[in-house]
Amino acid sequence: KVSMEGNENNSCTTYAPSKSFEVGDTIFHENWNDFGKVIAKEILSNGQKSISVEFQNSGNKKLVEAYNKQIDQEEQSEVI
Repeated sequence: KVSMEGNENNSCTTYAPSKSFEVGDTIFHENWNDFGKVIAKEILSNGQKSISVEFQNSGNKKLVEAYNKQIDQEEQSEVI
């Protein structure tokens, strides 16, 4: 497991799919209440960026990053 000692209270970013991360960044995943370290980055076949994170409790997980959901113009026009 990746050691997170001393990282819980400083230099930690809360994970969100819209954010971008670098290898070595420490992140906190609110849903899992877990800290992890980014160990790799890749671009999937559909062009979506992902990160591999080694979490203290959840182990190795792949998460999306820099995700920008495009709002459908038709859907947007229906919201009044």
